[in-house]
Amino acid sequence: MSIKVLSIRLSTFMDLVRLIADIRKDRSVFISYKDFDGYIVGFYLPPQVKNTHGIFVYAVVDKQPNIIAYSPNDGGVEVFKEEYVESPLYVNIFTSRLEKPPHETVELEDVNIVKVDISDIKSLVHIAYSTSFEHLVIPFAWYLEDEKVFLINVEVPSSGDDDDTLLIFRYRCTDIDVDKPYIAYNPKDDKVGFYDAPKDISKKYILIVKVRKFFKI
Repeated sequence: MSIKVLSIRLSTFMDLVRLIADIRKDRSVFISYKDFDGYIVGFYLPPQVKNTHGIFVYAVVDKQPNIIAYSPNDGGVEVFKEEYVESPLYVNIFTSRLEKPPHETVELEDVNIVKVDISDIKSLVHIAYSTSFEHLVIPFAWYLEDEKVFLINVEVPSSGDDDDTLLIFRYRCTDIDVDKPYIAYNPKDDKVGFYDAPKDISKKYILIVKVRKFFKI
């Protein structure tokens, strides 16, 4: 029996690197295997519903990575290197190469989906901070490029034998050009902007994870 996962395909390999470095930090490891389109590279997030074992987040690449060193802020600049870097500013991400995937992709079943629309981007930042993993310094939000919508999915614990519930916060931003990897809220002037790197400790940043294909909700 294989592992049953929901899957999220990201837009680029860099989106994947940013996300795993943000979540796993020094324990960052990809799994990779051959696919018809090239190579699948990804990692698992914890399950949010009972009938799955996790969420597989991945990107498709032409060449399997070996070691990726990533820093969100090295001298105010985001840096990506295909080598090991011995520095506390960098997260070194290793790759385990597999002959075949240990999982199969499934769809959501017997899950109550509650969708709530967010009124403004500032509220998106606040919700990301209030619902993210507690160990994350910088929370993240999915950005569905084709639909121009931000998503934050939150597990709602079920009681007894009730169906699982997944809470989805959505912010549609059709009038905004999302061309930077970070959103930041400045509480001093109550303004929100887009940035290349998180370099101002007085601001609240969230990582934008661009998505090519999200699991059906």
